[in-house]
Amino acid sequence: MLSILPKHIAARVKKDIRNVFQHIKLYQNEPLKKKPFSELYVEQHDMVSILYADVVNYSQLTVSLPPNKLVETLNELFGRFDEVSEERNVLRIKFLGGCYYCVSGVPNP
Repeated sequence: MLSILPKHIAARVKKDIRNVFQHIKLYQNEPLKKKPFSELYVEQHDMVSILYADVVNYSQLTVSLPPNKLVETLNELFGRFDEVSEERNVLRIKFLGGCYYCVSGVPNP
């Protein structure tokens, strides 16, 4: 979970999951008071920037480059993104295919 959620949000999600299972275990025939997983784990932050960096012609690269060369190229590119992100206190959210997702301005609790 920590690859997609901040630690403090992941802890809340885990706690809620445990509570649902505990309720089911203890009160098998009694319905839950609220719908499971209905809580939104949302926080508001001012002055936040989000970047989606998409590799141009990524689909074409996937068919024109051998797999090991494609992985090597993306690893080098995204590695450089990670270095610059760390220098500038930017948090990488994830990368998926040829897209790099990052955010700045979000406090680290």
